[in-house]
Order: sequence, then structure tokens, then C-alpha cells
Amino acid sequence: MEMSENKSKLFGVGRKDTPGRAKSPKTPQNWWGTEIPSERLIKIAEEDGIPVAWVPSPDLLIKLHSASNREERLTVLCNKQEKVLNHCKTLLTECTDQWISGERYLVDCSLSALLDGHHEAALALAVSIGEPMAVWASEPRVKAFNSEEDAEAWNKLRKKLGKYRWAKHEIENEPLESRRVDLIHRALIAPIPSFFRPFRLENGDEIPKQLSRHAVVHTAKKEQFSLENAILGLMLVSSILYQMQLWCNEVRSMEMEY
Repeated sequence: MEMSENKSKLFGVGRKDTPGRAKSPKTPQNWWGTEIPSERLIKIAEEDGIPVAWVPSPDLLIKLHSASNREERLTVLCNKQEKVLNHCKTLLTECTDQWISGERYLVDCSLSALLDGHHEAALALAVSIGEPMAVWASEPRVKAFNSEEDAEAWNKLRKKLGKYRWAKHEIENEPLESRRVDLIHRALIAPIPSFFRPFRLENGDEIPKQLSRHAVVHTAKKEQFSLENAILGLMLVSSILYQMQLWCNEVRSMEMEY
């Protein structure tokens, strides 16, 4: 994604002069009223690769929570495909900031392809735009450090890990019980390690049926290009795009104060 000087404010780790989340809700709005524990929803996202931040709608979250396993949850999403897509469409109508107009256009195109019955094309586009968006989501917008040395060590470790492992590292090193955990960010990145699951065809890895960026990009097998994966891919990019819009709002709000 080519970024202007202003748009670059959406990227990079927040420092002391970066807006925080003081005015933001503590949980995604689609969780409200479901009475489902946050830990349960995040576990579903982490284990099944199903986005739960901002999508799907509260009633579908309840159905996902009630389902016994991942297969049943995917059946719920496929059976309620129209409802899932309409919810994504509603979110996209709120993503109006010029800084994310390019991403919004491509996510719209993926949604249109899926609505027209072309789930293979929808998946390919969602994965293409989903990679940089998932990397963006994997980097905390605000990160506090006890010292400059801690900040330097954190940056060095991330360079060593590589961008596809950032989300997994954040999840593994910040327990949900910690008071510092941002539940919205944790919910947002919860399905990303599954999306970036390691896969190397040259090593003889079996092509996974579960949505995988690497399998889609490095193979052309129908196992990946399923309706279920297309729905998950669109849910992922819709979820992240909406979060990007919220961050745009915060950045612009801060600019108006100066």
C-alpha cells in the first residue's frame, strides 16, 4: 500500500504523542448484549480462524458460541451467508476516510464478487488485500515501554520474527488476564495467526482446507478456494477495515486539537 505523509500516521507503533483508546469502547459493538464471555469469543477466533471483532452480527455470534465445533460454526456462516455479507456491507458503508479509500474499494470488490456467486474470485481478492491489512492489525497502534532499551529489544525481536508471526507473538506474550490487554485489539488479531499459518509446498506440507494466505498465494488448488474460506476472508478484511476507520477517526480527532 502506497502511503502519503498523512496516511503514514495509520502505521507504526504509537509513542507518547499518539492517540490512545480512552474514548473507545472496551469490546466490539457486536459483542454487546450477547452475554458471551470475551475469553470464549477470542478462543473461537484463535482456534477456528473465525473473525469475531465487529463481525458477524450478535445473533450469529450466539449461534457460533452454541455450536459444538468448527465444522458446525462454518455451517452456521454458510447457511446465514446473506446475513453475514449484509453485515459486512453495513460496516463498509461506515469506512469513508480518504486514507483507506484504496482498501475500501478492493474490499467492496471482494464483497461484490461473493454476492454475485463468484466465491473463488472473492477469496483471491480478499487474501490479496488481506495480507497488508492483517500485518497492519498485527502491530499495536499504541505500545508502552518501561525504557528505551525495552522498546529497542521489542523492535529487534519483531524484525527477527518476521511480519507473519507478529500477531502470534502478541497473543502468546500478553495473557488475556493481564490488565494491559486491549480486548478489541486481541479480538481483531485472534484469527490472524491462522490466516498466516506456516505452509511450504516444497517441504511437502499438505494443502490445508482451512483459510491460509500462504496456501492461496503459493498453490492453485480448489481445497483453499471454498465458499467457507471466501466468507472468512471477507469477514477478516471487513473487520480490519472497520478498525482502520476507527483509528482514522482517532488520528483526525487528535489533529483537530492542535
